[in-house]
This record gives sequence, C-alpha cells and structure tokens, in this order.
Amino acid sequence: MSDTPLLLVRDLQRHFPIHTGLLGRNTQWLKALDGVSLNVWKGRTVGVVGESGCGKSTLARTILLLERAHAGSIYFQGEDIFKLQGAALKSYRRQVQIVFQDPYASLPARMSVQKILTEPLAIHGIGDETMRRKRATELLEMVGMRSTDLSRFPHQFSGGQRQRISIARALALEPHLLICDEPVSALDVSIQAQVLQLLLDLQRILNLTYLFISHDLRVVKYICDDLVVMYLGRVVETGPTEQLFAQPAHPYTLALIRSIPSHKRDGHPTTHYRPIKGDVPSPINAPSGCHFHPRCPLRAQLGSGESLRCTTEVPIVRDIAPGRQVACHFAEQNLSQS
Repeated sequence: MSDTPLLLVRDLQRHFPIHTGLLGRNTQWLKALDGVSLNVWKGRTVGVVGESGCGKSTLARTILLLERAHAGSIYFQGEDIFKLQGAALKSYRRQVQIVFQDPYASLPARMSVQKILTEPLAIHGIGDETMRRKRATELLEMVGMRSTDLSRFPHQFSGGQRQRISIARALALEPHLLICDEPVSALDVSIQAQVLQLLLDLQRILNLTYLFISHDLRVVKYICDDLVVMYLGRVVETGPTEQLFAQPAHPYTLALIRSIPSHKRDGHPTTHYRPIKGDVPSPINAPSGCHFHPRCPLRAQLGSGESLRCTTEVPIVRDIAPGRQVACHFAEQNLSQS
C-alpha cells in the first residue's frame, strides 16, 4: 500500500441555504457535509454508509466537482482538486467516474449503446471513429454483453443490463477511481449479486479503486474493504469492514448492524433484529453535541453528567485502535458491550 491515499478528504463542508419567512429573507443552513474526512487507498473499496439524508450522495457530488465545497480540501493523487484548471481539471474528470443508482434515468434514452459508450472518448479527443467503436465493443464484452448490442437503445434492455452499460460507460476513459452511488439498490436481489460480482472482477482485472455508497450493510459487507459510517453530515466511525461488523465502536454503527434482519456475526450469537428507534432529525435543525444523542441507546445507560456531555460537546474523531477511528465520547464502553 502507498504511503499516500489515492483520494484524501479533509474537513469537507457543504451547506445549502434554506430561505424562509416573508420574501425568503430569513436563511437557515442545511449542513449536508459538516467536516467530513476520509481516506481512499489505491486498489481498495471504501464503503460510505448511513441512513438517507446523512450526506453520502452530496459527498460523491462534491468529489466529482458537481457541488461546491464551502470549506475543507480534497486531494487526488496528491493534488488539490479545487485548484485544478484547464488540462489538469479535464484529466481529473477523466480519472474519476461515477456509476449512478438508477440505470433507467442515467442513460440517455435517445442514444444507442454505441453512442453512449463512444461519446466520452469523443469529448476527450481519444481515437478516431473506428477506434472508438472497437473500444465500445471491448467495453461491452468486459461487462458481459455482446457487440451486437451496440445498435440497440436503453429501453430494449433489462435493469441489470442497463447497469452493466452504465458501468461500461464509466470505464470508457480508463479511470483510476470509480464512485458507485447505490449502484445495485434499484435492481432485483438476484441481479444485485451478479452486478456486485462484476464489480469485484473488474477491480481485480483493472486494479480499480471504488468509493461505494450504500444504505444496505449486507451489500457493503460483501464488497467493501473499509467502511465510513456517516450520520447527519458527520463521520462517526471508520475502519476495516470486518472489524466494524465484529465489534462496532459507535452506538450508531452498532444500531445499523442490529437493524439488519437475521444478521449473524462470526463467532457471536445470532443478533436479533432491532430497528433503530426514532426518526432521523432534520439536518436544518440538527441536535446539539453528538447528533445521534436523541436516539442513542448507550446514552440511557450513562450518568447525568456523562449524558449531559453528549448533548453539549461535539465528539471529535479519534483513534480507537490501529486503522480505526470513532467520534463518540464513550466508545470504549460501547466496545465492551458489542
């Protein structure tokens, strides 16, 4: 493993203004990203998990420069992406691609598969028409489809086939980092398994790096090497996937794992299904201190002084073990119970 992450995100903030009151004169701020930091190492798959509204997709869009950050930094191969211009910016966009959640919406309906796969090559001035068609054929075969599919249109394929075409399009420019934003959530379970295996095979063959965004912990357990757990715009825990599932340090991570129906942890008794209590608070008016404290089962076991700390003091992300970090004042106590 290199000493420098392929992608390094530090203290990233992205806030959206919400205008209220007469003529929209009052402004509140929705903190979609509230100081997010993470590392993505070359050749590995980093999963970003959390409930809807935690900031996962905003993180992806900011890395892709589709959203503007208010503060923080993102480094790709050691370069600050917010300072890139001209040819360097175009090169970055070529090296970082995305596979979207919905293959029905992400593919242009009026384009043939050949046009969909060759357009990125044309935009970046790669090859002539003959070379681009050859590359499109290679891409289709790479994702388990046939060259005869080049002349067909997206509506003529199933959902799983469309997602394979989306993956082929993302690979057209030979990227180093592929952002997968809920890439299998819109597919049937049997098709999900096929697409996940395809992603694993492509990673091995092409030495790809994935940032894999999902709300399904069963999926990330299968495909991800490392996990980043987010809650209301903040990172609450990071570390190797196997370790987080075996012994979660943050109460929210533990609650997510226990909310998986029929989940079993290796070497542990069956973990009974326990849905997380309460609704996710509004990110416009997030709870003070630790955002998770209104729903936290660990807080109910603390003394009044300790409990007060959860409501008033924002927990910093700190090392809890080699390669693992957590943002919880009482993570050690949670580890002893998980």
